[in-house]
Amino acid sequence: MRLPRSVRDINQASKGEFVEKEDLYAKDVSAVQWRKSSRSIFACVEVGALGGGAVVLRDSKAPDRGDLRFTSQEWAAFRDSVRDGEFG
Repeated sequence: MRLPRSVRDINQASKGEFVEKEDLYAKDVSAVQWRKSSRSIFACVEVGALGGGAVVLRDSKAPDRGDLRFTSQEWAAFRDSVRDGEFG
């Protein structure tokens, strides 16, 4: 299974230093470059790189409602699960 373009782009941009989970929510995301999933139809999810392989996710229809942040290991586990078809 080929990953959606936004997931592949973040994977390429995420190479670098390791970021601790507790530091993720202290990061300012105002300058994050958000990418919308190329496979998203109605449930629009945007993803952005936080550095060190960490990523931030938000609902593009309600960006002010908060976000979810993942370490590089968490993102890699999710990415691999998508690629392996674990979500259907």
